[in-house]
Amino acid sequence: MCMLYTVKSVLNYFNKQGSTVTMAALDISKAFDKVNHYVLFSKLLDRRVPLCMIKVLVCWYGKCNAVVRWQSSMSHVFVINAGVRQGGVLSPLLFSVYMDNLIDKLEACGYGCKVHGVYAGCILYADDIILLAHTSYAMQKMLDVCSEESISLDLKFNVNKSVALRVGPRWRTLCAPLTLGSTALRFVQSTKYLGVYLKSDVKYSCSYGHLKLRFYSCFNALFSRSKASNSELVTTEVLNTVCIPMLTYALEVTDPNKTATSMLNNLINRAICKIFNCCDSDTVNDVKHFLDVYDIRTVYQERRTAFLHKTSLLDNNVLRTVLVCC
Repeated sequence: MCMLYTVKSVLNYFNKQGSTVTMAALDISKAFDKVNHYVLFSKLLDRRVPLCMIKVLVCWYGKCNAVVRWQSSMSHVFVINAGVRQGGVLSPLLFSVYMDNLIDKLEACGYGCKVHGVYAGCILYADDIILLAHTSYAMQKMLDVCSEESISLDLKFNVNKSVALRVGPRWRTLCAPLTLGSTALRFVQSTKYLGVYLKSDVKYSCSYGHLKLRFYSCFNALFSRSKASNSELVTTEVLNTVCIPMLTYALEVTDPNKTATSMLNNLINRAICKIFNCCDSDTVNDVKHFLDVYDIRTVYQERRTAFLHKTSLLDNNVLRTVLVCC
């Protein structure tokens, strides 16, 4: 959530000053599987991580072996010399250390968005990368740095999934093409980042249309199975704990407008109507009140307040800066 909030705050900060921000969402091909162990251990040594911990990691990853099975035949055992364990607790931290030099070089090049002197041109969460620049020229320089650094990191950007979009007053204006390596990036109307669809618009906004299909698919599947309980209360509890969280994911940082809030509430109201076989709005509101099915706007306000309080306690320069700006 902090990454999404930072992106939103940086965009709002520049848009209020009349600037149009160029944003690039980069995708790394099989990022976790291509981490070079020797480069990773060297970076840990440079960070002065205790040698005993590095030795544990060397021993651990040095014993990663695999075989290939084809029907009933097995290949010889071979050693895996690259990659960090998928789903491992340490894997995101190790990958962050592995990619940290990229952020340092982007900041050192002098391009990218800055908020009151704090660099916010690269927002990186694991292998999800967002670049933010207030000019197309600056964005191209940042992409060149990424291309050069990917060679030293032995990583490859997936240009088919990497896209660019613009947010600000001149978002519709055509600009010079952006290239990543030798391939031009596609300019799109929206892109998915950490489960949220960011839109190219005059200001920061998100798309919620994809939630309809997800919500109805989940609700209809659960509703057909919960009929066996012959209890509306059980079905409503399933709706409240499984289906509604799909609609409220990252709600505190996406700032839904009245239209989006109304659309999300209508999805819940229709589900209540189907469960209790009613269509009267007053009855639906009474059911929601007595069964603790809260209005989307109420959930948004409570979660936003809790999120802002939580982030204000974090020791993070970028977050503290954007909190002051908003």
